[in-house]
Amino acid sequence: MTRQRPRREKRPPNPSGAVIRTLIVVAGGTPLWAGAVQAPEEGPDEDNDAIIVEGQARRGFALTDIEPELSLTESDIAAYGVSNLSELLAILQAETSSGRGRRNEPPVVLINGRRVSGFRELDNYPIETIARVDILPEEVSLQYGFSANQRVINFILKPNVSITPINTRTQAPVRGGAISNRLAVSRVVINGEKRNSLDAFFDRSPGLLEADRNIIPVNGRPEEQVFRSLTPDSRAWRLGGSRSTDLPAGAVATLSGSLETGRSNRLNGFASAADVPLTQNTRNRDGYLGLSVNSQLAPNTWSVTASLDYDRIRNEIDLDDVDSLDPSLVFSPRRRQTLSVNWIGQADLIVNRRLFSTKAGYASLTGQVGVQTEHQRADQSVQDDQTSFISTRQSRQTYSARASFTYPFLLPSNALGDVALNANIELNQVSDFGLLTTVGYGATWRPGTRWRIIASATHEEGVPDLFDVASPVVTTPAAQVFDFSRQESVLAAVATGGNPALTDDSRDVYKIGLQWKPWEKRKITLNADYTNSSIRGETRQFILLTEEFEAAFANRVIRDETGSLLLFDRRPVQVAQTTNQQLRTGFSWSKEVKAKRAKPRKPASENTRARPPRRRSGRPGAIRASVYHRWTLEDQVIIRDDLAPFDFLNGAATGAFGGTPAHVVDASVYRWNNGWGLYAGAQYRSGTQTIGPNGTLQFSGIFRAVLSLSYEFNYSDRILDRLPFLSETRISTGVGNLFDDVITVRDEAGQTPLTFQPNLIDPIRTGWRFEIRKRL
Repeated sequence: MTRQRPRREKRPPNPSGAVIRTLIVVAGGTPLWAGAVQAPEEGPDEDNDAIIVEGQARRGFALTDIEPELSLTESDIAAYGVSNLSELLAILQAETSSGRGRRNEPPVVLINGRRVSGFRELDNYPIETIARVDILPEEVSLQYGFSANQRVINFILKPNVSITPINTRTQAPVRGGAISNRLAVSRVVINGEKRNSLDAFFDRSPGLLEADRNIIPVNGRPEEQVFRSLTPDSRAWRLGGSRSTDLPAGAVATLSGSLETGRSNRLNGFASAADVPLTQNTRNRDGYLGLSVNSQLAPNTWSVTASLDYDRIRNEIDLDDVDSLDPSLVFSPRRRQTLSVNWIGQADLIVNRRLFSTKAGYASLTGQVGVQTEHQRADQSVQDDQTSFISTRQSRQTYSARASFTYPFLLPSNALGDVALNANIELNQVSDFGLLTTVGYGATWRPGTRWRIIASATHEEGVPDLFDVASPVVTTPAAQVFDFSRQESVLAAVATGGNPALTDDSRDVYKIGLQWKPWEKRKITLNADYTNSSIRGETRQFILLTEEFEAAFANRVIRDETGSLLLFDRRPVQVAQTTNQQLRTGFSWSKEVKAKRAKPRKPASENTRARPPRRRSGRPGAIRASVYHRWTLEDQVIIRDDLAPFDFLNGAATGAFGGTPAHVVDASVYRWNNGWGLYAGAQYRSGTQTIGPNGTLQFSGIFRAVLSLSYEFNYSDRILDRLPFLSETRISTGVGNLFDDVITVRDEAGQTPLTFQPNLIDPIRTGWRFEIRKRL
């Protein structure tokens, strides 16, 4: 006998549950790891009134409950007027830069919340493939197996798209010369997680000569103007592609590769002992192969990435009568050939796992193991009466392991919000330096829905790049150098390359960051980040030859009997300690703009040819404004304990244009609607000064503005009726350095040294750009 279950009384539909399910479907779900949407635990009563939310993680969102500092929609991206992700990343430099890195490292790049083998996997993706861009703070990089010194940028792709754009771009200085051209074509097909891409481009730039800008020669020989380059004559080619496919259990595998080659030719004036033109020719080849395998975006995830980079640079340069090793050599026709070949291979395994749940979310653990191998070969030969040849080889193997733990919990009072603590440790076994350790810890506090405070500390041991250690020495003759000791502009040999005497360093970084969103409906965000870093044994490169540098590194400067400069060795050096403090503040505001509705088309008559359908996005417009201010509070270097510190904010020189600017302000505003895109951006850098025993140089501040305007013809039926070939076409034009500003340098007499002539500092100045983009 079968027992029948009693018939349950039919309940009316729960409107609240329906609304919640609808909202989640529209929004795409909630971020993973947040624990914000959870199904209630099953109980014995089947007829309970609990609302069961049936949602799924939003497609492509990063594995974190930390909200993005900035999110860009399709309309936002269209307003910039750029063509691919590489250009978009360049224009977002102010938003993605971090003061915690060693060498201003680029941000960590994700696709759909997943790791990639390298940025070259997607650098030439068309912007039409992007649905959203999220920029997240440095702490998120820990969950992807990186150190917490790089921001994270997550490109969320459209689920289904097929596009073949062709780009032609022409840009040139307003003053004439150096008209450069680019032709680029790409093909991208996206079907869910399956992606196929192919891209190619060709760049050509004829370069500029001193004669094109009426440069006053340092050596007083005006006939040299046509034999000295301001910018080299260059060209470059590239071919790349990628393929992604689904794997069992929801995993995704991507294979990518690219090959790039280029060459540049530069004129270095006459040899000092004869009217013989000196030339410098550079040829480079760059190959890349990458593989990434990512599991399904679930509570427990894993990923494997591997890549192989190949760089080959051949440099042929005519030598003057001054050589990097023996300045007393008499001039004879000689040519130095330098060949540098570099291989870098790496592989990583990263696992993210939820450990247990708390009232504030889930405790999680990220583990990573990896291996990296680097090989560099440098061949040098000098062709003269007796050809000499030197070959060096250097290699480095690094084995790494990293673990990061996050524990969220609620504070005793609900009004105080919740806190997530994190700790991480990293071990690196470097073949030529030994075992290096990195330890970090921090906390994220959310006092409310509108506030977020992040504090962190990192204690890191690091090594100089193999390039800084083992790259071949290249001596450029007759280079223009300002000699601070004699307060004069001269032509001298300049040596660059590696320094095998460099050793490891240790770094301490402390950061506290604040984010405030004052209103829920108004999209206004305020950010403030304070960073304090100190490095012992840092590798630095000094560009200017100041009295301070010469006193600290006398062996890097060679002079003749009269004191005239013969050689300035700019290879990297190691300093005792550096300290830097920065305060970075930011403001951003955005809103949607209602798009005008397209007028209904009139039905085609028998004598009128029917118009083909035209693709329009249908998305609303957007307007956004942002301002970011970086205030450098301290920037000092102690070369040795017996020398006074180099204060780059107060008189010391760190680069080609003086010291460190105390203030850097980046501002931008854009608007996109109905096919029109307008972007305006500006940067201001405050002035600096270089003070020495024999004189002072004043470097002015600089204000640079760019303006860009673009239009998509698909939004104009009137134009397409007359010119149908303009369908799926966008044109854009822009002006760089709109107000023709340039750094001006003055000595104590108010004169500009010849080395710092404005056209030498920036021979391009104001430039224009015109681009046509056609989608097939």
